[in-house]
Amino acid sequence: MRTSPFHGVVSAVRWNDRLFVACGLNGLKVFAMGDGEPKLMACLDAFPAFDLALKGDLLAIAAGERGIVLLDAATLQPIKLLTTPFPVHALRWRDGLLTGLSATSRPAIAHFADLALSLAPVGVG
Repeated sequence: MRTSPFHGVVSAVRWNDRLFVACGLNGLKVFAMGDGEPKLMACLDAFPAFDLALKGDLLAIAAGERGIVLLDAATLQPIKLLTTPFPVHALRWRDGLLTGLSATSRPAIAHFADLALSLAPVGVG
């Protein structure tokens, strides 16, 4: 984990006193939101970050060709990489399903069902 300059916003989500900012090919930036100015805490750039979805303290990151990265929002440690047969650029968490979507000319969808911290694939279409 390191800090680096800020390079634009694709998506953002707030969790407690942290702001997670998806910066596309520049990865994920994490800011501490205190009483004053937001402070850059970390830059996670080992993977791209195109969209974010948060459920409890579990952050899902649409990581393009890498699939979906699941991150512990408290520790900033990766929990799991969910691979998909297509690049994932958008996410939605609804009714117990995490859905990853492609942004290609032939849209594709992958659904993952919650099973504690281990998510099991339930379909790709």
